[in-house]
Amino acid sequence: MVALRFILEKGIGKIIPVSSPGMHISEISEKAGVPENRLIHLMRQLSIINIFREPKPRVFAHSTASSVLASPGFANMTDLLLHFSDEGYKCSGYLPEAIDLYADKFDKVEKPELRTAFNLAFNTDMHYFDYIYTPENIPRYGDRFGRSMMGGARHELVAVTIDSYDWTQFEKGDKIIDVGGGVGHVGVWISKLVKPGVQIIIQDRPSVIEQGRKIHGHIVDLEPHNFFEPQPIKGAQVYYLRLILHDWPDTVCKTILGHIVEAMSADSKLLIFDAVWQEDEWWGCGKDDEDMITGWTQSKRHMNIRTLHMLNKLGTNSSPFKSDDQALKNVPNRSGTSYWGVWGSRSDRSMVEDYGNL
Repeated sequence: MVALRFILEKGIGKIIPVSSPGMHISEISEKAGVPENRLIHLMRQLSIINIFREPKPRVFAHSTASSVLASPGFANMTDLLLHFSDEGYKCSGYLPEAIDLYADKFDKVEKPELRTAFNLAFNTDMHYFDYIYTPENIPRYGDRFGRSMMGGARHELVAVTIDSYDWTQFEKGDKIIDVGGGVGHVGVWISKLVKPGVQIIIQDRPSVIEQGRKIHGHIVDLEPHNFFEPQPIKGAQVYYLRLILHDWPDTVCKTILGHIVEAMSADSKLLIFDAVWQEDEWWGCGKDDEDMITGWTQSKRHMNIRTLHMLNKLGTNSSPFKSDDQALKNVPNRSGTSYWGVWGSRSDRSMVEDYGNL
């Protein structure tokens, strides 16, 4: 992980031409501004796992895996990898201490009192999102986080977001509020599915909205809003939270949802696109050697790695819902009843809809 982060930050993947049969480590070193006798160990460590290859001693070329690093289309995915390998990896070293100190409080405190492995790793009392969006940290962390979410959305389950709900049902004049919608990349996808005249409004921090307007401002509306404060747009047809609640412990999720509930009319819909957690029977693997190998599927690996990342950085369990209907019926919605609909695969990501009064 350390070697990968270093290579990504120094742009080594772009220094070595994809078509090159190999470049000597001395030339790579000179162009990257890194001592040759240090860089070669990092390159060889990655070559062991097929990221780059060493066809001749001290000469490195792209492998199939590393060649994507040279592609301009992979830039946002590079940001996502750096997000995991930089702040994510740093936080992981403090997870045991954080569990000992804070685990009994994770789901019981509001945001100002929440402490995680991130706080120990970065020696701060600020929440992760507040920290990365301070003026001095926006260039390295804040802007990169926005770009990384575009990279993650581009490469993971885009179809689930699009196909898990009927976006064509809304009419001219309806408003879809994408709460915490980042730079607006998902709103742009949705804008291609709705009927003409449906307004899509992206809400996020002022610095994120500024970043988003430069990218998507000609397609969707972007307005600054802090979802810990009352929702300023009342009675919208849809309030949509995509991969928001998995960032926050239960108590904080109730605060976020409370402000939306207060803004909703009788006809408003609340849509939550997030992980719907599978039961223990789905997770189990290890009945025998074959099950140990084949049972731990890509979906399970993805969910578990993401859960550990969220626990490191944010102190959450990465999923606000469980997959069985009975568990959803035990989650009160805005009407005080428990009518929820679940759309999608029910494996990794699904759309959860608050039906309200039926």
